[in-house]
Amino acid sequence: LEAALQYAGGGQFIVPLHNIRADGLCTCSKRLTCGKSAGKHPRIPTGEKHLGAASRDPDQLATWWRKWPQANVGIVTGLASGIAVVDIDGAEGRATLERLATEVGPLPVTEAVISGRAGGGLHLYYRISRPAPENDGDGLDIRGDGGLVVAPPSRHASGAVYKVVEPQREIADLPEAWLEYFANRGSTRESATRE
Repeated sequence: LEAALQYAGGGQFIVPLHNIRADGLCTCSKRLTCGKSAGKHPRIPTGEKHLGAASRDPDQLATWWRKWPQANVGIVTGLASGIAVVDIDGAEGRATLERLATEVGPLPVTEAVISGRAGGGLHLYYRISRPAPENDGDGLDIRGDGGLVVAPPSRHASGAVYKVVEPQREIADLPEAWLEYFANRGSTRESATRE
């Protein structure tokens, strides 16, 4: 709840997510079959772009976390919350980022979160002032409008806890060149939750 309130105080819309039980399974009804979504999908109906029931209201957040005190924290990404998250998945994502740094330009240093993904995962948070795409590919994805990201101190199915790398680091602006790159790149998904 403390983390959810902090994110909401920063202007981000919050959704309570299912969490991982002591036996390593998701608290959702699918448990054995939710796979990569374990601990990452909303406990409430979120509707279009996850904004249907998402909230920044402290009273609503307190109600949710009283009901589900172990709930993982989901942040709605995109223009509504003013952020996009670049998701670097393992070695493939790091290689893609390195290649694109020379083609698109380097990404600015910003708030970073270590995810629980096996093989390593990193979420880079960026401020946006216009709609951002929701786009996946080559281990380097972006969570933007229509997306949702699992936030610290949530627990991953691997047992690892999402952690901010340097808590005092500011969230930088996502460069226009990167917004354009993601907007024009291959596959997009309407709605997603990332590791």
